[in-house]
Amino acid sequence: MSRRFIVLLLACLLAAGAFVLPAGAQTTDEVRKKRAEVAQVEARLAQLQTEVAAAYQGYERAVGEVEALNRRIDATSEDLITAERELAEARSALEAQAARVYTSGNVGFLDVLVGVEDFSEFATRVELWVRLLQAQQERVEQVKEVRAELAARQQALEEQRERRMALVERAAERRAEAVQLEAQTREYLTSLNGELQAAIQARVFAKQAARERQERILAARRMELVERIQRQAELAQQRAAEQREAAERAAAQRAAAQRAAEEAQRRAELAQQRAAERAAREEAQRQAELAQQRAAEQQRQAELAQQQAAAEQAAAEQAQQQAAAERAAAEQAAEQTVPVEQASYEAPTGVQQPVPEAQPAVSEPQDAQQAGPVQEEQGGAGQDAAGGGTQGGTSNPPSGGSGGGNPGLSGYPTSHPNYPWQPHVAQVAHHIEQKFGVTPTSYAGHSPSGDLAIDFMVGGNCSQLGWDVANYIAANADAFKVDYVMFCDKFYSTFPNWNGPAYTWVYWGDGAHYDHVHVSFKS
Repeated sequence: MSRRFIVLLLACLLAAGAFVLPAGAQTTDEVRKKRAEVAQVEARLAQLQTEVAAAYQGYERAVGEVEALNRRIDATSEDLITAERELAEARSALEAQAARVYTSGNVGFLDVLVGVEDFSEFATRVELWVRLLQAQQERVEQVKEVRAELAARQQALEEQRERRMALVERAAERRAEAVQLEAQTREYLTSLNGELQAAIQARVFAKQAARERQERILAARRMELVERIQRQAELAQQRAAEQREAAERAAAQRAAAQRAAEEAQRRAELAQQRAAERAAREEAQRQAELAQQRAAEQQRQAELAQQQAAAEQAAAEQAQQQAAAERAAAEQAAEQTVPVEQASYEAPTGVQQPVPEAQPAVSEPQDAQQAGPVQEEQGGAGQDAAGGGTQGGTSNPPSGGSGGGNPGLSGYPTSHPNYPWQPHVAQVAHHIEQKFGVTPTSYAGHSPSGDLAIDFMVGGNCSQLGWDVANYIAANADAFKVDYVMFCDKFYSTFPNWNGPAYTWVYWGDGAHYDHVHVSFKS
């Protein structure tokens, strides 16, 4: 409301000014002309003041340059006096030396001849004498050159000072002219200011008379303006009330939307909490089932140990029986009267040993009954051929040694195109890939890290190829800097773990690593 009032008031004042101006139009034109003329004179005066200042600066600069030239001329004069003095001293020294030579006559030459022992020393002394005279002559010439140079420099400075003095005189003339012009301009400006004051006073009187004539008109219009402003204020209040009502309705709608959003968020959080609780229950159930499976596996291992102990005990009893039979056969052979040689041909080579019954193979859990490693099969066959070991072996891998020999990895590259492994890991990847034809892979986040882990993809489900690769790596664990190997739900490590000792295949129970051999390396 206040902004509209100000706008209306300014409109009224401008309308009033439109009525006032014609009354003093002639006076206003005169004042405008005088002011324009004064502005021009003031601009000219400012220009003259600038020229005066520049003239003063030029004069002072010229005077300063003349003073600097005077100082240089004085310094050059002193150098010239010094050069004259040095020239005089050099000439005196040269003349004195020449005088000593001439006055001594043959005495000096005889001294040179008498004091020498051979012609070489005489030539050396003469040469030194001549060099001394030449050096003094060169000194005189150098001093002459310095004096000539200083004289030329002094003459040039004198000429430059004369030119600078001419410049100083011209600068002084320009300064005087500028000062005179400035004084004349100030006088003219003073006369114009007087005429301008008179014109302005006449304009004020004309404005006052016109204002008195317009006050009655302004009073009537002021009343009309007040009424219009009141009507506009009432209209503005009505619009403000409508806007407040609209704002209240919008606020109510936003509050309802906020409550709906909070309710939706609460329901979502409740659903998420229920889902988390359900997932936790499922995880707890899975852990319990896994614990039961591990307990069953431990019980199975205990039963296997008991059965193996019984088999070993039966084998021991069988061995005792066999030893008793052999002792009996030996005693019977000793009692015979046939000569030793003949008895050795006729006596039986031994009593046939009874073959122990094969122990029943103990079954493993469904997830562990897979193809066993190659080393176990070969080892079992060798034991059967030798008559020892346990009959009917299981699919568990054999215990590894403390690492095999290094198969010469120094010849393999230290990098691999499949992944940026560390050098010793890349060499193992190349070696296994070439030996078994399997593909090495890895990825970021691999355990323990992408550059210290390899997955050898062997295909199938606990395939024989996988066991060949796993047992070969386990046999060379130390040479390959292996930390642990995982395949077919089995675990082999170079450190004691919670399922068994180091360098031993143990059941792991993670339900993974059936189609690939996982190998983790030390850094």
